[in-house]
Amino acid sequence: AYGVCNKTRTYTVTNVPGVTFIWSVPPGMTLLSGQGTNTVSIQFSNSFNVGDILVVASNPCANSNARTKTVRGRPNKPSWISGPAVFCWNDTVTYTTTGVTGATSYIWTVPIGVLIISGQNTPSISVTGVSSYLMGDICVKAKNDCGASGNYCIPVEVQIAPQPINNISGNANGVCGQTLNYSVTNQPGVTYTWTIPS
Repeated sequence: AYGVCNKTRTYTVTNVPGVTFIWSVPPGMTLLSGQGTNTVSIQFSNSFNVGDILVVASNPCANSNARTKTVRGRPNKPSWISGPAVFCWNDTVTYTTTGVTGATSYIWTVPIGVLIISGQNTPSISVTGVSSYLMGDICVKAKNDCGASGNYCIPVEVQIAPQPINNISGNANGVCGQTLNYSVTNQPGVTYTWTIPS
């Protein structure tokens, strides 16, 4: 059970004649009614996060083993995002996370320079880049009425088309019998392929 903060919920076990049911709840829960019976009403605080409801069946002969039920407020953190690690600035690409139990929405954050086109609050978003090279993280967290989980993030790189190469720096005359260096202006995210005559 998830999303129970600031709510009242009813919990039940199978009734057995002649048995008293002893319920225990942790901080953040208040047992309003039903102690001794097979059905209880429990109030959860606004800040409740996670805890176990415990019940034991008892009669003059013995007590049973304890049965527990874990109840959570906020959903767990997402554990996976699928999508490209590298894409071009004018591409539209999709990132998807697996569904998280108890989540009612998903909050995505992207680097400055990446635009969410659609899908915010859902498990899948479509994004595009702007005309600049960048590296950053795409993150998602799960949310419900009790709050949000932590972020799960993956690194991404947005590349742009290379700018024209205007000049090769290096000696152009009197080079025979020498080993010389040549260079061009560096552009982030660009690989340079050089060719020379035979």
